Amino acid sequence: MKKMRCCKFLLTVALILGGVFAISTTTMANTRATAKEISISQTVSGTLSKTEPVIWYKFHVPCTGTIRFELNTQCRITSFMLTKTDYPDYIYLAEQYWDKDPLGNNTITATLKKGTYYLKVNSSAELIGFSNLYGNFSYEVTFSPTNFTYGSLKYKVTGKNTVTVTGLKDKYVQSVKIPQTAKIKELNKSYKVTSISDKAFKGNFFISKVTLSKSMKKIGKQAFYKCKRLKKVTFNSKVKIGKNAFKSVNKKINYKYPRKYKFYYKVIL
Repeated sequence: MKKMRCCKFLLTVALILGGVFAISTTTMANTRATAKEISISQTVSGTLSKTEPVIWYKFHVPCTGTIRFELNTQCRITSFMLTKTDYPDYIYLAEQYWDKDPLGNNTITATLKKGTYYLKVNSSAELIGFSNLYGNFSYEVTFSPTNFTYGSLKYKVTGKNTVTVTGLKDKYVQSVKIPQTAKIKELNKSYKVTSISDKAFKGNFFISKVTLSKSMKKIGKQAFYKCKRLKKVTFNSKVKIGKNAFKSVNKKINYKYPRKYKFYYKVIL
């Protein structure tokens, strides 16, 4: 008799614990703290239901850029929220409806800096209580970088596969070498470095030497203006030089360039 009571007790405990674990599983991503991690370039699918009316997602942005979420859903969505913190401190909030209500919006487009962000997909059933508002949804995530740092230099994306140098990560660098390519490692994406932006190194007191790669085509206005310690610049191609790009640098500056471009540089420098 005692054994039977003991068995019943253990069975009851097991059922209770099982229920607790079952509940924790179904609500796994219902809070920002337990958000599901996703990539910034993929199609994500999910299902909003009575047990899971809200789903949180977590993603990492490797550099400054524009992120876009294109939502395709078979259920009504009350909110489609992009945030770094909890409501109401959101970055972007969109309302979307499966019947393409003109008041709705099925796209989020936002410019984000490097960091970790969250996306909250919320069923209107959570507020209204209509069960037919649950269902499947999917959205495509795309990310377009605009600015990033690679090595000791900062870059801005100027085309599909090209970038311009905008400055130094650390102003105390003495020798600057402009590479042929710059890479965003997290995206496995490389860009051709074709120019130096206007005023990119203006007034830098530490730069003494600059070497330009063969991919360089243009140096912007006042790019090295008042770089008082700049004594040596090496060109490896024919580069268009903007107004006052090398004005007020060291008086003993030495320019090196390929022999075939000797006349060109003698005229413009």
